[in-house]
Amino acid sequence: IDIISHGKTGILIKLKDTHEMSKVLYNLCTNDELRLEIGKSAKIFVKNTFDIKIINNKWKKMLSRLSKN
Repeated sequence: IDIISHGKTGILIKLKDTHEMSKVLYNLCTNDELRLEIGKSAKIFVKNTFDIKIINNKWKKMLSRLSKN
């Protein structure tokens, strides 16, 4: 699972590209709508992907399949 989806749940930049990083940080600091939308999408993604109930159900299903084999 990719935790960061570029432009949706975060912004990816090339390693050691400080110029691009400064542009992205400036954009996030000055664009409230973008910052809030990315934050909201990231929160929803994490909640829907890593919630303990969801993980628990995935483990139950996997263990059930394994015990049937």
